[in-house]
Amino acid sequence: MNDDISRALARLAEQPVPVNLAQTEVHVLARVAEFGPRLRKLPAKVWVGAAGLALAMGLLAGFTASAGREPPLFPLASDTRLAPSSLLTE
Repeated sequence: MNDDISRALARLAEQPVPVNLAQTEVHVLARVAEFGPRLRKLPAKVWVGAAGLALAMGLLAGFTASAGREPPLFPLASDTRLAPSSLLTE
């Protein structure tokens, strides 16, 4: 089976690259270059708002994560619900 796959990949490697596939990187980079100037035209209020929202979301996520009890490093510790048996609790 490995020989079949190797032969198929060898045949595929011998074929020329399709023109559309060869131009994909050029098209993507051109679209990215078009998008950049539109972002620069956004007012400063939008950038400040986006930064503030990201900061608020990060702080909120940090506070909610620290409010709960930290899980033990070892998942099979005796005080977790994943303990395989009562032998670990002794």
